[in-house]
Amino acid sequence: MLMQILRRFGLLLSLLLFTACTVDVDEEELSEQLDEVYNACKNEGIDDIESFESVLNSGGNNLSKACRVALGNVDFAGIVSAFDVSLDFEVPSPGKEINPLISNASSWQELSEWSAADSLVHVSTGLDIAGQPDVIVQGVDSSGAITELSDFTISDITSGDDVAISYTTDYSGSMLQSDIVAVDGYFQDFHAILPNTTPASVTIFSDELTPKTNGFVTDSTVVNAALSFDGTYSRASTALYDAWGDALTKLDAQNKNILLNVITTDGFENSSTTYTNFNSVRQKIVDSNAFNIIIASSWAETSVLEGLVDGKGIVVYKYQIDEAQNIVANLKTMLSNVKVVKVNDDVSGYASLNLIYSDETKISITLP
Repeated sequence: MLMQILRRFGLLLSLLLFTACTVDVDEEELSEQLDEVYNACKNEGIDDIESFESVLNSGGNNLSKACRVALGNVDFAGIVSAFDVSLDFEVPSPGKEINPLISNASSWQELSEWSAADSLVHVSTGLDIAGQPDVIVQGVDSSGAITELSDFTISDITSGDDVAISYTTDYSGSMLQSDIVAVDGYFQDFHAILPNTTPASVTIFSDELTPKTNGFVTDSTVVNAALSFDGTYSRASTALYDAWGDALTKLDAQNKNILLNVITTDGFENSSTTYTNFNSVRQKIVDSNAFNIIIASSWAETSVLEGLVDGKGIVVYKYQIDEAQNIVANLKTMLSNVKVVKVNDDVSGYASLNLIYSDETKISITLP
């Protein structure tokens, strides 16, 4: 009996020691990550757990590239749990890349709502180079019954008269100059893909919004100049929601078939005065006809952004935005494969239309 008790005690002790060692190893790894941050960020005032928490909650402004790299190697969820750190924003996941366009299966996008007057919709076939001979269009009635339609056309967008695009760049203090320069290049690449004479508006923002073009302009030379880095701009906090709402207001006034709102953010909405909360900017997004392309980085709260967009665009995320070339390549392909789908068959008896390619339903279009 005594031997059984001793054996059980020994087993219990072993389990406790194993558990304690596991916790110690985890905390040791987290402590090493923090030490690397303290070494890389000492010039930014991060030298202990309290300053780590304080600097991040105050916006993470003016961090060096070396500091940003060190922070990118941190297990934030582990740090928050192990060291009782309290962050005022969504716990970052620097190692998590978000790209809904990464596969052919998910890269098709509905860029405009169905126009009952013109019997058409604008889509992007994403990573698929798909034309009319490759696509099947189906009508789906309210009971779910499917009918294949035969009288439809799928054509490329060739005229700038169909599209308007707004470029909005985050110039807040938490953005590195290299981040903004990279974004400028991304936007210039996007504009080169669109049809000539596509009207574009360029705005930058920090505490307030600053237009860089006089409304929408069709001269690509003017657009590219407006998309160049402005080293004289005063950079502080973030008026993301105001910038977003302003872009949608301007886009909707253009009355084009395709309205593209491209905006960058690294998080920390803290300075807006018109659209001051989630609900106000979400309602603006719902009421607008624009398709939103949100390029997020660093401390951006991706779940909040995805909740804001929710069916009216996409959110992509890369911790180091100046290393987002792969995501940007997919966005460029999406923008270069914009199509007009026009259905001449009577669709009045259908609740939705399916676009089928390679035996997959790529998009289901809700009919009014």
